[in-house]
Amino acid sequence: MSGVSKRQNAYLSTYASTHPVYSHRGADESPGRKAQIRHLLSRHLTIGSRLRLLDLGCGDGALLRVARDLGVENLEGVDLSPEMVAKARAVGFSVELEDALTFLAAQPDDSFDVVCAFDVLEHLDHEKLWDVCENVLRILKSGGKFLIHVPNGASPYAGRMRYGDITHERAFTRESMRQVLGTIGFVNVEAEEDEPVARGIVSFMRLRLWRMIRLAAMFRLAVETGALGGYLLTLNIFVIAHKS
Repeated sequence: MSGVSKRQNAYLSTYASTHPVYSHRGADESPGRKAQIRHLLSRHLTIGSRLRLLDLGCGDGALLRVARDLGVENLEGVDLSPEMVAKARAVGFSVELEDALTFLAAQPDDSFDVVCAFDVLEHLDHEKLWDVCENVLRILKSGGKFLIHVPNGASPYAGRMRYGDITHERAFTRESMRQVLGTIGFVNVEAEEDEPVARGIVSFMRLRLWRMIRLAAMFRLAVETGALGGYLLTLNIFVIAHKS
């Protein structure tokens, strides 16, 4: 595992116990989080026997598990945490213990159909962010997708996610994601809210309450800015970028 300092190694070895709520690494313990991942992936994966998917920062394989349940067979992951990689391998996934950029740089051009980065890009400094995204574009096949989940800097409650983890370098907005990804060469960069997923009575009520709160927040923003729509207000946003 190259490029990891003593301080980074200490952080990685204790991530699951000190920050269980900020990443999909702990999603196996949260049916709600798994439902959110399934909701996001199911609408943007075209399932086929030859589809090849890579999960950057795969943690214990929670996203890979959902993708497998959806019918994706060719799944790979990479993560810096030895603890999480061991857990992912224990349930049968092909996962490398490596820095994401180092792993990406070793992959051939046009080799993956989908690359996922859920709760990853916010941990990268400016230069590494650009390098990672450039390499993702390079290894994606024509028509491939880059699926991203990041803290939403435009949320009225952005501070909880932006500062909830000391290693977060930034939050993002739809506009900043389009700026980075569009400059690199991605096309049709879309973003959407990561709102609660209704899977039972309690989660259904959460969704209804969230939408009521969202209307109030939108009204406040409309008064301040004069714009009536187009706001993404959830704590996190889901971004879909395409390779032409």
